[in-house]
Amino acid sequence: MIRCVKNNTIGNRLTSAIILMAFLTISVSVIAALTWQKLSQQIGTIANDNMPTLRASYRLERSTAELQAALTALDINTNPLKHKAIKKNISAILTDIHQSIDNISSLYYYPKIKAGQQRLVTNIDNYIDLLQHRNTQKLALKQTENTIKWLHQDLIDELQPLRLEIEWQMMRLLNNPQQSPLKHDTNIKSVMTELSIIQTITVNENELYQLIADIILHHQHNDINSAFDAIAQKVIQLNKISKQLNNYPSTIAYRQLQQ
Repeated sequence: MIRCVKNNTIGNRLTSAIILMAFLTISVSVIAALTWQKLSQQIGTIANDNMPTLRASYRLERSTAELQAALTALDINTNPLKHKAIKKNISAILTDIHQSIDNISSLYYYPKIKAGQQRLVTNIDNYIDLLQHRNTQKLALKQTENTIKWLHQDLIDELQPLRLEIEWQMMRLLNNPQQSPLKHDTNIKSVMTELSIIQTITVNENELYQLIADIILHHQHNDINSAFDAIAQKVIQLNKISKQLNNYPSTIAYRQLQQ
């Protein structure tokens, strides 16, 4: 009888243990399921609340990098046709930035971001216009520089045979004095004066051309007003000297180029 009671007690204990284990397993499963559901809801809430912001932040970062690269390309570009293509690309990037910012319109700091974006667009529009004006002026400057080079070379080509002709006239007068001494001396003096004027013009014109070339080359490091004052003084000086050739028929071509 005692053995039966003992067996019965052990059996009850085993049964109770199994029931307890099953209960614990069920409890843990229920708790895990409830916890997972709660975590899932929290993750969903976080994703729904923050993903638009994160997505917009990523797009803004990418668009900002593209915008910076496009502005750098625009700055170093001097081709008017390429300028239009880069400008179009910048407009597309600014549109992407506009859309990205509008996707976070529910955030409390949206008005500040929107205001900053509008200022950015205004500043970039002004920047593009200034760069286009700069490129136009650079092209005009290059054309003017080429014209000055051509005129400078043409003046040299014109003065060289003129100088040789005057030297030939002087040698002819010196070697063949067929006139009265007074007239002969007057003619020699006139030829020498013309030769002296030509030499002075050559020196001053070369100085003027070199001055202009230096200003064009180093214009970013010069005082433009002082540079133009120096050019104006040199031009006045050259015109004053050139007027002395008005009475010499052989200098008509030079005077036309000088004008």
